[in-house]
Amino acid sequence: MNDIVYTCPTTLGWYANGKYCYFFSFDVVRETWADALTQCQGMGASLAWLESSAEFKYVNDTIQNNGFLSNKFWIGGRRDVISGLMQWINGETFDVNVQPWFQDGVYVGDCMHIEENFVRTLDCANIKFYVCKKQGLVS
Repeated sequence: MNDIVYTCPTTLGWYANGKYCYFFSFDVVRETWADALTQCQGMGASLAWLESSAEFKYVNDTIQNNGFLSNKFWIGGRRDVISGLMQWINGETFDVNVQPWFQDGVYVGDCMHIEENFVRTLDCANIKFYVCKKQGLVS
């Protein structure tokens, strides 16, 4: 049985992990959450949604290993304006009670970002770095 191999863009900023490709905006202009989403979509991706603690660790470690420990990076989650629940960009509800790496604390905004080992919320109009995610191509 052959293992499936996924490939990612080889341009600066893209990193591979499993079947997904991640773009970290280390070297580009910071954006609002909505503008970051538009930038990701322009690359055929979306703001990153996190499916597991292992994936959170990978994204967080990549940020830290590139010297951006205290910076904030937008990811693909936001608070639904009607229900008030956190939701991933792909439509899945984010259960804030079962993710040890999520700190909502004081309500400070509707958009998720990674900051210093945690996912937190922030006003979506802030200008931050961002992380995009898309499935790699089967090679």
